Amino acid sequence: MKFVSEDDDESVLELLPPLSAAELDSLQASLPAPLPEEIRDLLSFARGFEGGPLDVVDFSGSQISGSIWRTYLVAHFRCRRWLRNFWAIDVTASSPAWNDVFYVCHDAPVVVYQTNSLVHFIQEVLRMGKPPYNSEIGEVHDEMASRIDDENPDLITVDVALTSHDATLRTFAESLDPEFQICDMRARRMGDGFKWGDTGRIQFCDGTATS
Repeated sequence: MKFVSEDDDESVLELLPPLSAAELDSLQASLPAPLPEEIRDLLSFARGFEGGPLDVVDFSGSQISGSIWRTYLVAHFRCRRWLRNFWAIDVTASSPAWNDVFYVCHDAPVVVYQTNSLVHFIQEVLRMGKPPYNSEIGEVHDEMASRIDDENPDLITVDVALTSHDATLRTFAESLDPEFQICDMRARRMGDGFKWGDTGRIQFCDGTATS
């Protein structure tokens, strides 16, 4: 597949080599849940692709080791277009599917919800490389990340959460110190997120337990 950028630069998308059996085992060992069979099939076919709108997409996340976000958002893939920023799949022991995709940005220091589908993410990456160059990837990077950086609109205080009619939210708030703020991502939509650069401590809840 050939791409022509808005600056008339041409590139050809090419698949990256698959993960070896040892690399698959290493990736599996780093995860809190078993690799879904379809993801194991994907990585056995190709670890990603290069030459497209994001230069490199690597589903193995091999260049993100040591990131603080690996503790919370299991970072499976990266791109090279926006240096030091990456996309992450949210995998937990109770939610092992590779569905929810987050954009994790260092400048601005925000986390933005991208999509609930890895397939949709790939489709949007490819859409960036063809006229009219409109893509949800660009929207999240260019507009929604800046909005969260400027406004941080999705946060509520612990005091507000403690008065909620939502028992899960209220229970989670009871476990937190008063200075915490909460971003409820259960009914997430593209563009929801939070600013992490001003935080000293981050605590996540998957609906049953905190981490």
